[in-house]
Amino acid sequence: MSTRAIYRLVLAVVFLLACALLIPRPAHAQSVTCSANASNVNFGTIDPSQSGNSSASGQVSFTCHNHSWYTVYVTACLNIGAGNSSSGNTAPRDMDGSGPPPLNFQLYKDAAHTQIWGSVLTPATPSPRQVQFTINRFGTYNRPNYTRYGQVPGGQTGVSVGTYQNGFSGVNAALSGLASGFNYPASCGNTPAIPFPFNVRATVQPACTVSASNMNFGTAGLLDSAAHDDTAMVSQQ
Repeated sequence: MSTRAIYRLVLAVVFLLACALLIPRPAHAQSVTCSANASNVNFGTIDPSQSGNSSASGQVSFTCHNHSWYTVYVTACLNIGAGNSSSGNTAPRDMDGSGPPPLNFQLYKDAAHTQIWGSVLTPATPSPRQVQFTINRFGTYNRPNYTRYGQVPGGQTGVSVGTYQNGFSGVNAALSGLASGFNYPASCGNTPAIPFPFNVRATVQPACTVSASNMNFGTAGLLDSAAHDDTAMVSQQ
């Protein structure tokens, strides 16, 4: 083989290797592994019959490892569904307890309580918390905390005294995602992969309301020695 032929062969091999590097590389499921965990959301002792809202929060975090020799692009979703309450509602979510009725609450992605935290794994729910990130070859991506903001709306009369809770597990609390070796996937998929179970709890305290009607003694003169009587009603609920 002549020197020119060898040179052409080397160029062809280099060209083929360069093209191979440019081909989109889907990341196999086993190339990226993740773990996730979440803290509970505990409202403590509340009186939901009052007009004010009760708030609480919890954290969720995850870690992903890239086991391949190239950088991967990941689109991931932290999905929260309806939970394991008997109603299965998401608008609002609710906790089971001493009732009926259940204790209504909601989980949000923002501190202003305007963006409901939903799931691509549960139909008819708002969007989940979505994040995109890259992991270098044989690298690790850590996401310490995403805050879940919980709120129990006030004005819930008729709720019995006792402990209420809703457990989130399985499809109701799972990290899903897709990875690619070329660019970010358009979605995070619809298959639950990594669970991050947690509970939402609240204790409804005994509450009573005392009210009284006004008393009116009328008009009396300064030299009037007669007693002026009136009555009023005091009631308790």
